[in-house]
Amino acid sequence: MKNKKLIFFGILAIAFMILGVYLFIHSAQPPAFNGSDINIVFRYGVGAKNELDTFNGKYTRDMVIGPSITVDISLSNAEKERIIQKMIKTDFFDYPERFLQRQDRFVTPSMDYFLKVEYDSNIKEVSWDDNSLFENKNIEKGLQEITRSILEIIESKDEYKNLPSPMGGYI
Repeated sequence: MKNKKLIFFGILAIAFMILGVYLFIHSAQPPAFNGSDINIVFRYGVGAKNELDTFNGKYTRDMVIGPSITVDISLSNAEKERIIQKMIKTDFFDYPERFLQRQDRFVTPSMDYFLKVEYDSNIKEVSWDDNSLFENKNIEKGLQEITRSILEIIESKDEYKNLPSPMGGYI
C-alpha cells in the first residue's frame, strides 16, 4: 500500500512539473498581434518619396518627373502580422530612431527610408539611408529583411502593378 502511495505522489509531482514547464514556456511567448491593431508608414527611395500608409490606406509612387501618384491600397491583417513578426525577429523595436552618417563612403543618389509602426498603442519610428553607419551588421541586415518584406507585399498588389512606371531617374 505504501509503494502505491509513493508511485501516485511521484506521478502527481511529475505532472505538476510538466504543467509548470508548459505554463512557463507559454507565458514567455511574445504577445500575439492582431493585424487590425497595427498600422505602418513606410517611406523609401530618393528623398523617401514613395510611401505606404496603412493608417489612411494609401500608396504614393514617386514619378521622378511630374507629380507623384497616390492610390488606395490596403494590407490584410495577415500581411501586417507578417511584417510585425519580421520586426520582432530582427529586434526592430530596440533599434535607435536615427543612425550616424558614415564618413568613409558616400552613396549618391542615396535611398532614404522612414518606418513608423503603431501597435498596441505604442509608436516606433526609425529613419536611415544608404550612408548610415550601423552599430552592428545585425541591425543593417534586420532593416534589409524588413524592407524586403514590405516591398514584396507592396509589389504584389494589383494597385501597385497598375501604376505607370516613373519617367526619368535620379543621378
